Amino acid sequence: VEVGARCHGGDGLWVKVANECFGQNQVEATIFSYLDEERFNAIPAEPTLRQAYGAIKWLINYQEGMFERMDEECMSRITSQTSSYRGHQVFLAPGKHVIKTQTCFSWAGCIILANPSQETLETDYGMIEEMEKTSLFHVKSPSADCPDEVTAIKSCAVAVVDPFSTGAVLAFELSQLGYKIYAVYSSNLDQLSNLQNLVPQGLSLSFDKVVPFDSNIATLAAKLTDSPLVTLSAVLAGAETGVELADQLSELLGLRSNGTNHSEERRNKFAMGEAVRHAGLRAVKQVKSESIDEIEKWIHEEIKPQQDDFKVIVKPMDSAGSEGVTLCRSVDEVRAAFDSILGKVNNLGLLNKAVLVQEYLEGQEYVVDMVSRDGQHKVVAVWAYDRRAANGAGFVCFGQRLLALQDEPQVAAIINYQRKVVDALGIRHGPTHGEVKWCRGEPVLVEVGARCHGAEGAWQQVAQAVYGYDQVKSTIKSYFSAEEFDLIPDVPSTRQSFGRLLFLILFQDGLLQRVNEAALAEIESMDSFVFIELFVKVGGPVKKTVDCFTFGGLIKLINSDLNQLVADYDRIRELESTALFIVV
Repeated sequence: VEVGARCHGGDGLWVKVANECFGQNQVEATIFSYLDEERFNAIPAEPTLRQAYGAIKWLINYQEGMFERMDEECMSRITSQTSSYRGHQVFLAPGKHVIKTQTCFSWAGCIILANPSQETLETDYGMIEEMEKTSLFHVKSPSADCPDEVTAIKSCAVAVVDPFSTGAVLAFELSQLGYKIYAVYSSNLDQLSNLQNLVPQGLSLSFDKVVPFDSNIATLAAKLTDSPLVTLSAVLAGAETGVELADQLSELLGLRSNGTNHSEERRNKFAMGEAVRHAGLRAVKQVKSESIDEIEKWIHEEIKPQQDDFKVIVKPMDSAGSEGVTLCRSVDEVRAAFDSILGKVNNLGLLNKAVLVQEYLEGQEYVVDMVSRDGQHKVVAVWAYDRRAANGAGFVCFGQRLLALQDEPQVAAIINYQRKVVDALGIRHGPTHGEVKWCRGEPVLVEVGARCHGAEGAWQQVAQAVYGYDQVKSTIKSYFSAEEFDLIPDVPSTRQSFGRLLFLILFQDGLLQRVNEAALAEIESMDSFVFIELFVKVGGPVKKTVDCFTFGGLIKLINSDLNQLVADYDRIRELESTALFIVV
């Protein structure tokens, strides 16, 4: 029919499908064709072997009128209950006039699908086709009095400060609801370089305005509000680095805000611990200093470690993802950790101006994810971390499992404690991601971020399958709908299934020669398997996993049978340690 001397279009939405089906895609192959002859020659002449079946289901709209919303029940079935689901986009905006689909310019959206089973893929595809004909779209027909009515509403925008990791997911969800998205950066982009790649695979996100960093907050605020046709509705922190600037801007602009009175306590881990202690809550013993001599003196006077039981934690003041967190068992190890932190720029692009040393908290570590509105705190997820020592690091996160209130006796006490922590830090609005240790019979704060749970939002699909709701969607409700916020359960007391995230651990430095296809096929055939994303590429360098920035990949597991879920999780751990990654 025709041929274009350029890559396949469709916004590149097919790249993810091609990768899963054939292990390659046209964009990557194009780069090789120009820049890497050896890798280009290694590409098969045609795709003769498949790893999965794939499709892009372009969504067809059969109605004309004002688009109101996507049907939540249908979308929940598609995203959580179809094993072929790999992502989606909605092209329609609430409050806008829509026409029936006749060309690619009037598609309503798309669903990205892939599955090892052709039969399952076709079943899922057919189910979506039936939904789009009957119930997927809520479109209000033109009234008889005004058959050509087109709702003219003043556009609303949301500013997301540092839209990385789950912040990118938050921005995407808001855009799907029709909000214009303004990207604001908390520092120069070269300082945020380690965060810029933290965008979920397959997520296509564009911004209506990009506001680069400016040290003058009033100038930033003016740039956000310079359009008379757009109302700025909220300023949200996308990542940990964006918390303070989001507080400043939202307060200055008179929007829903946690204010700046406690911003320092919400970002600085030492100040955070002291605020919790001042509120009368159990807090970790700690000291911050630029002097190793002062730190050693504090350890001997406050911790009083025995020679055979020396344990303290050394970590940066402002960081994330367990970066730089070290369990030290001697003064020499404390000195080495101190030297590795002080004066270095961490993965958040922040200079470590001091070092934080804390008592070591024995016990299981939990996550309490909440959303708040006017000081009412709703718990939208409780996770238990699977942290283990690996590759010389003491706290590598191997995975996390979702809990309901009744699963473990201490969950209720942890929730009660964390609500008081959030109050002590002056958080009245929006999301929080808190980490708490159950130590010697009581909860103790590790740290809390005034933003959504990170991990690039990989947990969202698991939370939806287990609880029927998640922190990202609940955050949006907390800002924009008091009625919908009130409908969120106070705590996750019931479940629809069991779910886990598994982070793949690399045990060698070197080059990734290949991924064991037999091991990968076994994983993808497991009853609990939902999704896998590898963060490393064949032929590329890999490092031993020591924190969340060095994972080899992640796997989502969901099952109504807890025993099967645990068996699948344990089997993947066996494959990971012996056969999954071939590193030379």
